[in-house]
Amino acid sequence: MTHRYVYLKDFSEHPGPRYRRLGPDSAEEFRESYLVPAIESSEQVIVNFDGVLGIASSFMEGAFGELVRTHKYSADFLYSKLTFEGNRLEVIEAWECIKEAAKNG
Repeated sequence: MTHRYVYLKDFSEHPGPRYRRLGPDSAEEFRESYLVPAIESSEQVIVNFDGVLGIASSFMEGAFGELVRTHKYSADFLYSKLTFEGNRLEVIEAWECIKEAAKNG
């Protein structure tokens, strides 16, 4: 089984806004440049939140909720594919973003 670690701090220690057009280090850039390639090339993806100085809810939603809305991954697929590590509240929020996106379409 192939595992791939994605360290958010390697992308940015200060994650930015939801969309690229709103500024640097956006969730959109993280999702498209880091998450989706990892999901497509690995059996299991471990996303680590350690070493990041705060993550806005808009970033979390743009990074993880949009995996469902924009990239059309099902929540069940993401539950089997992703593991989150780090701050407990950030881990819960990432899963909530996926769950809500799946629920609301």
